[in-house]
Amino acid sequence: MDWRDNMSIGIPEQDKEMKAVFDKINEIMRYLGMSKQIGHTEDYVEELKDFFRQHFESQERMMLVHNYKNLFQHKYEHERFLKEIDKLAEALYVDEFSNGSAGLKTGIFQLLVKHICIYDKPFGIEYQQMKKKKVLDKQ
Repeated sequence: MDWRDNMSIGIPEQDKEMKAVFDKINEIMRYLGMSKQIGHTEDYVEELKDFFRQHFESQERMMLVHNYKNLFQHKYEHERFLKEIDKLAEALYVDEFSNGSAGLKTGIFQLLVKHICIYDKPFGIEYQQMKKKKVLDKQ
């Protein structure tokens, strides 16, 4: 799955990071698809989670700087998101995904798109409103 412009939250640096997240997911999933040993999955999932953590920390810093009213809820959702990735990866071990790493990939993308739509876009809207207000206040 590739990044689509309709997933943009309207904050260029955050959108750029999210595009990199999509690229990283695709890269890791290609490796998983080539790997015949399920044991490698844990390493790849940890690498992916580290990438998400970096993005989440960057986003949370931006939210803190801009006094985003839903920062603590958003942080909670980031933690929940990482736990959901663990559950998806665990499902591979107990063979709940009949299509292996493709099921993991689909699950992660579904989580990510849902997170963007429900949690990131409202921040983008509020950020744009604050930005406009600051510009207007300077005039």
